[in-house]
Amino acid sequence: MPTKNKRKKRKVIRFRPFKTRFKKKHWNLGTVTFGIIFIYLMVNFIMYLNEDTLSTYEVTKNSMEKTITTKGLVLRDETIIKNKADGYLNYYAQEGERVRKQGYVYSVDETGKVHEYLSQTASEEGILDSDSYLELKETISVFNNYYSDNNFYEVYDFKYDLNNTILEITNETTMKKLEQALKDSGITESYQKIKAPASGLISFLEDGYESLTPKNVTKKSFDDTNYKKQQLKTNNLVQKGEPVYKIIQGNSWDIVIPINEEEKKILEEKTSVQVNFLKDDTTLTATVSILDNKDGTYAQLHFTNYLVRYFSDRFLNIEVVLQSKTGLKIPNTALVTREMFRIPIDYLYTDSSSDESLFRIRTLNSRGKVAIKQVVAEVVMKDDKYCYVSTVPISDDSLTKGMILLRNDSKKTFKVSATKKIDGVYCVNKGYAAFKMVNVLYSNEDYSIVEDTQEVNALAIYDHIVLNSNTIHENDKIY
Repeated sequence: MPTKNKRKKRKVIRFRPFKTRFKKKHWNLGTVTFGIIFIYLMVNFIMYLNEDTLSTYEVTKNSMEKTITTKGLVLRDETIIKNKADGYLNYYAQEGERVRKQGYVYSVDETGKVHEYLSQTASEEGILDSDSYLELKETISVFNNYYSDNNFYEVYDFKYDLNNTILEITNETTMKKLEQALKDSGITESYQKIKAPASGLISFLEDGYESLTPKNVTKKSFDDTNYKKQQLKTNNLVQKGEPVYKIIQGNSWDIVIPINEEEKKILEEKTSVQVNFLKDDTTLTATVSILDNKDGTYAQLHFTNYLVRYFSDRFLNIEVVLQSKTGLKIPNTALVTREMFRIPIDYLYTDSSSDESLFRIRTLNSRGKVAIKQVVAEVVMKDDKYCYVSTVPISDDSLTKGMILLRNDSKKTFKVSATKKIDGVYCVNKGYAAFKMVNVLYSNEDYSIVEDTQEVNALAIYDHIVLNSNTIHENDKIY
């Protein structure tokens, strides 16, 4: 039998292409779109953070003042009156009352019999009625409303005011009984009434400043750390020669304040100033003079009225107005200094048909021949001799350095070159940064007052200007 060849069995491994071994990824259109938008927004956000934001300011009309806010030392014509004899005192005049010369101020009970009699009658009935308690309550309420820790010495003022109020109420009641007591007791030989040596305001407070004059004021005079007032009004026995009251003569009084050299220069040019009293928001006019005392320079503010209003005050917080300017108020950040071409005003003329200001410029035409060209004068400001034109060109007809101008009435020429620095702001009323000149009258740390003129192209109230001049350039468009 023929032999059959057995075939070898082979193991066959199918080949799978490489791409079929990995799953094909499909990009989601929404995810791609979102990613692009996110990147776009992030780029714009970063650009926004890095660029300066343009802010504008509306010009207003206002006033600004240069002031001195300080503590002033009050001086008056004050005289301490001493007791005539030992005894118990009863006062006819009250605190702040104006008495005439030879008017009765107080009485002296030398033996104390009248005082004893009055004490006995006072113990039988109360001295303070409902009206008296109401007066005391009002005194306490006024102090409570206006007290400040910065002026601790006012506590002493309050103490004396309260004591005065009580003593005035007591004496008012006592004096009503005094005449009747003298009749009932028959005591007259040891009782005498004391008259005022001069007319003036009566005060029962002594603080040691009574003899101080403006020329003798020193820095130490303003130290109120240990300042105290002594109450002269009392119901106790008073010895002969002890102070019993103070009389303030006349209507004139002074406030002395320390000043520096800059303030001295300003005040030397003035004869009077406005003074604002921070205590009660009152404004008075004072004549002013300079004091060159031994340890510093001071200003003496002299008043001829309102003495009675501040007769019990030794120190007053005041505001002295050195300068006051009214005009257009602008932020200092809006100010910018620009160089302007300075052109003699004779080279500026007005077109009779259009009322426009023009310059005549000598140029060369296309054939190389001399030609005269009229252009609109973009004048920022002018004075009696010159007009000033921006060095930043706005159009092809704008002035540039080296141009030759011709006078309208002669053959004289002027070459554009000279410049002058001028302060101004960028006005954006027309959608671009137009430079407008300003004349600064007064400045503080944040704002300036500039002159409010009626000239053409001048800054005016309600104009919108760039708040920060560093964020823009002249003639830049803002939208």
